[in-house]
Amino acid sequence: AARPAWLADQQGGARSGALVDLASASPRASASALASASGSASPSAPASAGDGAAPGLVPLDRGPFGLEDGYALSSLADAPGRFGGVRYRLGTALALRGTHPRAGDLPERIAIPIGRAAGTVAFLHATGWYAAEGETVGRYEIVHADGVRSEVPLVYGANVAAWTETEVDTLDLEQPWQGRTPNGLPVAAYQLRWRNPRPDVPIDRIEIVAGGGIAAPIVFGVTLLD
Repeated sequence: AARPAWLADQQGGARSGALVDLASASPRASASALASASGSASPSAPASAGDGAAPGLVPLDRGPFGLEDGYALSSLADAPGRFGGVRYRLGTALALRGTHPRAGDLPERIAIPIGRAAGTVAFLHATGWYAAEGETVGRYEIVHADGVRSEVPLVYGANVAAWTETEVDTLDLEQPWQGRTPNGLPVAAYQLRWRNPRPDVPIDRIEIVAGGGIAAPIVFGVTLLD
């Protein structure tokens, strides 16, 4: 079994919780790939070695989506880790597939092992490219220990936007961080807080699923809040 990927938050000044280590995440085979291989449409199986060695895991000191390191989000990695009162364990980002050539070889689905109950899950994230306002660009699937799935859609302009979109003109979109890449590009990260309707049931894992468009999701941090 995969080890739990979180550490207890022992520092003050922020809401208590468990900081998820995104480096423990792993790609999952897509439903279409599994269906063609075995006749099953379950998306819960780990990806095979043919899907690549740990694709989608990007250190924040490297450029995301295959970009040169001048586009790295090292300033996010160096941030204090408190965003709107929530702390994150920063260091590795999870990048998913999109229709842009730079995102075409990334996984469609990445799973993070959890093994813990949570009243709220906070996500620090963005997309690699722009999308139309209101477009669904991906989703989080919270897989509870009893197998029930809760879906959280990622809607562009409502709870996520591009990492290069620093000017936000809506109160619905929470943007707790802005910074610059080493080559001077202004960048941002966005925060989504999801209230768990089943807080007493442990979460087995969280699966991040790409939406199939150009605005490929990228996740910088996940924190489980009591």
